[in-house]
Amino acid sequence: MKLVLKETSSASTIFHFELRDGDTTVGKLELYPTPIKKDSYPEGYESHFYYEIEPEYRGKGYGIEILKLGLLEAKNIGLRRVSIICTDENIAAQKTIQENGAQFQESKMLENGQQVFKYKVDFS
Repeated sequence: MKLVLKETSSASTIFHFELRDGDTTVGKLELYPTPIKKDSYPEGYESHFYYEIEPEYRGKGYGIEILKLGLLEAKNIGLRRVSIICTDENIAAQKTIQENGAQFQESKMLENGQQVFKYKVDFS
């Protein structure tokens, strides 16, 4: 498996990657050197990553692999610490984040009743 840089958006410096298994694209990852916040998330809950595995490839370990490779890319571009955010409803993301060694920082309840979790990875 390999993570392939598809494009870089220079306006906001976003690195767009595809996870490929052979010739098949099984997922995508965006790396934000400056973390971004979803509109519905509270201040302080910014993430350096967005990743997604195609539905037919979920549950096969690709999520763990794409985040692992994304973390290596983050380190390679000089980031010393990254934040990763997910919600309580996304159990697979929680497991993927924890499997990659991220440390839980805090959680916050949103107005809609959903809970959002904040993790960090230090590259020191």
